[in-house]
Amino acid sequence: MTVGSPRPSASFSKTPLKDGVSVSPPSRYWYQQSLLSLTEDKSATETQIQPEIPAEMSFHLLPYDLLLNIASYLEYNDVHVLQLTCKSLYYSFTTRPVYRKLATDLLRRCRPLPLKGFQRLGELSTARLISCVNRAHQYEQAWLVRAPRPTTALTSPEVQNNYLDVDAGGDDALIHKKWYNVVRVPPGEEVDWISPITSSYTLCATKSGKVVCWDVQTDTCLAEWNPGERWELWKCRVEFDEKMVYFTMAKVIQGSNSYDDSRVMEFSLMRLQFYENALGKKTASPTFSPVTSFRTAGVVMNIFLLDPSAKLLSAFVWCSSSNTIGLYVLLDWEQDTYVFIDTGIECVMSSNWSCILFEGNVVIHCEDSDAAFQHFYPLTMLEEHARQLKSKRSTPTLSGRITPFESIVKRFTFPAPKVSAVKKTSTVNVSSVIPITVIDSQTGAIITVTTSISAAPSNSSSSNISMLSSSEPSSPPSGSSNPPVSALQTLHPNPFPFPPWYPESAHFVRQWWPTLPNVPRISCTVVLLASHDPITHKTRFVLAQHYFRVPMHHADWVGFSERGSPGSGPRGVYDVSSDLNATNDDGVSSAGATAAGGSHGGTTPNGSTASEPVGPMEMYFLDGPPEGSVVARLRERERMMSSGGETAAEGSTVIGWQVNGSSDSAGRSGSRKGKGKAHTKNQNTSSGISGDVDADAMKLWYVSDSFEVVCLDESGIDDDEGMQERPRPLVAVDFGHAVWIEYFDPDEGELKRSKRQDSGRGRGHTNENEREFSEPVSEDEENDPGSGSEASTEVDREDAGPERRVNDEVDADTKTAPDEDHKRLRFVTFPPFNDEGVVSDIHGGWGGAEVRTLEIPPELDLHSVETINIDQSQGTIILSVKQGKIFILCYE
Repeated sequence: MTVGSPRPSASFSKTPLKDGVSVSPPSRYWYQQSLLSLTEDKSATETQIQPEIPAEMSFHLLPYDLLLNIASYLEYNDVHVLQLTCKSLYYSFTTRPVYRKLATDLLRRCRPLPLKGFQRLGELSTARLISCVNRAHQYEQAWLVRAPRPTTALTSPEVQNNYLDVDAGGDDALIHKKWYNVVRVPPGEEVDWISPITSSYTLCATKSGKVVCWDVQTDTCLAEWNPGERWELWKCRVEFDEKMVYFTMAKVIQGSNSYDDSRVMEFSLMRLQFYENALGKKTASPTFSPVTSFRTAGVVMNIFLLDPSAKLLSAFVWCSSSNTIGLYVLLDWEQDTYVFIDTGIECVMSSNWSCILFEGNVVIHCEDSDAAFQHFYPLTMLEEHARQLKSKRSTPTLSGRITPFESIVKRFTFPAPKVSAVKKTSTVNVSSVIPITVIDSQTGAIITVTTSISAAPSNSSSSNISMLSSSEPSSPPSGSSNPPVSALQTLHPNPFPFPPWYPESAHFVRQWWPTLPNVPRISCTVVLLASHDPITHKTRFVLAQHYFRVPMHHADWVGFSERGSPGSGPRGVYDVSSDLNATNDDGVSSAGATAAGGSHGGTTPNGSTASEPVGPMEMYFLDGPPEGSVVARLRERERMMSSGGETAAEGSTVIGWQVNGSSDSAGRSGSRKGKGKAHTKNQNTSSGISGDVDADAMKLWYVSDSFEVVCLDESGIDDDEGMQERPRPLVAVDFGHAVWIEYFDPDEGELKRSKRQDSGRGRGHTNENEREFSEPVSEDEENDPGSGSEASTEVDREDAGPERRVNDEVDADTKTAPDEDHKRLRFVTFPPFNDEGVVSDIHGGWGGAEVRTLEIPPELDLHSVETINIDQSQGTIILSVKQGKIFILCYE
């Protein structure tokens, strides 16, 4: 290929480089050629002058395609520095390909772009794309090191918050002069639920059953759905590509006061269609339209809109007779067919549940206090159990117990305990029985659990290890290879175990924002843990957060490939649709390893029947999935000392998760079924869990300093059936962020802050060899899953301006009743997730996040707040108050 020049007689071939990038002649060459052309016009008889290409080329004179290849290896700060060097590099690194790469980096770190309305990335102009990337980067970096500040960009359209925009053609005088916006709620209505729908709309469900779409900029109602009776909004999902919002409304038809299989509920699936142009401007008013309706039998725990484009919906139903989870699926909500099966997974009220669609599999994601479980049901497997409804008013019936086709389990990685906590727990020398009150977050049922405290003094860390070591069989059977006790001693105990800590609320957040095809899908869990003191009747709260994937195993985990060719699917996941004939009728592989005793009807190692679920308390001491499930095993590679290469192995070493204190089943099966190649290492080296798996462990982050979150007590408000609602905590989460309203004592807060300043900056759990925060952390310590820490609760005051009011300070002009508690708005950013599958921490180690106190407008009374939301893409907190107003607070 040749590149033309101003002179017809000159041509240069592009030089291919090793990485596939072609280099064209430098820009200086074209400049010299233009000068030569002018010289030739003046004197045609003058001798032709050959271009002189310099021997050394400056960086800013490199061809653009080479600079673009260099930019692919740079981060945002690097690109910004190059833009400041000279005009040539500024224009070279301020192009659409460069900023599209930076936008991809942000999305891979699970940080959304501040788009307007239903805009998509491909529809943005270059200037708009650059502005969105700059703002998203500023949000990400600033919120990790300081508290969000009220926005000051109130008049510049390029950097103004989208919630403060005005319509196209509007008067400049209408641009908001404040850093917040106040809109109304539907007149004469009480808000039951509210959520932002992009930066242009809010969707509000009222206690009378209405659903109202409100325009944020014009403060007007755009559309309303009024069923004429009370319905409750259960689930809402935004589809950006379709400019559509799907939501489900629910009401109880029969058995309002009963929590058993006799309850019948009716659900109505609705959609709200928006009409916008490529600039995010509204072209027509949105419209409501019904999609489908269906009924359920039993206590419905939750509804999940798995894939609206595929018309796929699921629900969890509590089977009260067996205390297990029932899976209800609409494979096509336009058809009268359904799937309703009993999964056999025990329903533990203090566990948290979610449902995810992954590559043709309905995945039941469950988390307890110590581990997370994922149970896979292929859609092709569920189709075999589909039934036909006689009519729309018919209720579904159970098809029977169908255990998961595949189950995997992963333990959480807890931070190291504090020295003071270890010393404190080692002095326990009493024997007592403490009643713990546990409330089901879905059904509202209240149970009392009694737990005994041993009279023998013990260390929490050592006792946990001894429990793990005692659960190992004293003489493992031939062929099994369990990890030695030394490999388990690095595990730290759960700092907030159940009991007494139970989940008051759990939030599973997916990447809801517009993204790109090459961005990995990551999920985030934020759990509000509570501990109720039966003596003082006070409740303490902490926040726990972690990230996870589906499936949540590392590349070394063996998943679906056990039934087919290893590695035939993405990341070793096998397409189960082509090998369903290898399973029994109950969905358990005839050749795979079972968790504890094979299929239902067998016996477990402790002698109980597998068909009987274990008790609620035992769930928290299990290291494996429910009875009858297939365990995805972890293979440990061994390296040959003699040859140092790869050799085919009859059976590879298996590290199996324990069920009821035994891993015999998984260990024996793994040793018999080794198929792939394995590495062997020096025989003198003890086998253990590989570092790659440790690096991929789910690390829990905590806001460990307990606080008292504000809960709205609606127990005095009865519905038509006489049911009373539970207190609702004022907590909102987004991906990697949380915001809440809490009670606080100004005098006590000042005392705590002074103590923290005397003892040094607070951080998470530390060990006896505690290092200063300014000391650099080695790479091994950064990647150590056991070195996790928590987010300290330190108030950020350095950014508060004199003219603004910080809500944790007592305002002399604010009149507060003597018996009225003080409240403040709190915010935390958890360490971000990067595209390499690990959690990043800009402070150089675990434990950099801090809880901040947010500034609020003077006219916002936190005592009247009813709902709270957060939109991290725009840096916005949204609160509704009893006076019929919605405060939209915009931060930067």
